[in-house]
Amino acid sequence: MPYSPGQTQDDEHLKLLAIFHYAMGGLGFLGALGGAFYMLAGFFVFQKMPTPSPAHGSPPVEIGWLFVIIGGFVALLSIAYGICLILAARSLTMRRNRTFCMVMAGINCLHFPLGTLLGVFTFIVLIRPSVAARFERPN
Repeated sequence: MPYSPGQTQDDEHLKLLAIFHYAMGGLGFLGALGGAFYMLAGFFVFQKMPTPSPAHGSPPVEIGWLFVIIGGFVALLSIAYGICLILAARSLTMRRNRTFCMVMAGINCLHFPLGTLLGVFTFIVLIRPSVAARFERPN
């Protein structure tokens, strides 16, 4: 692949990693929709729950709360993950916070298969001495 003057293979790899981190951050936000749907299911349980009667056993109200709490937790966690990935992408672009980028690469490895690929390739690029030197240099 031909490179323009002043552009190295490390620069190209860091650029691609940043793009893929932005994409994974978007998928993280998309995951928050799953949590939101789960919360809506919990609210739906509240709305459609019949009034309890002694002869008719109705599901406990706690089931609705369980849906709301789990859905809210998943949504918040997905949003936080998406924000952190976007911050990591920005850090890769600006060549700052190498340690944060490596931490996010480790967390990405837990999200099989795409996150694992991105995390492993991020580690491979960030442990190169030439790339580490770019992060230590002030821009």
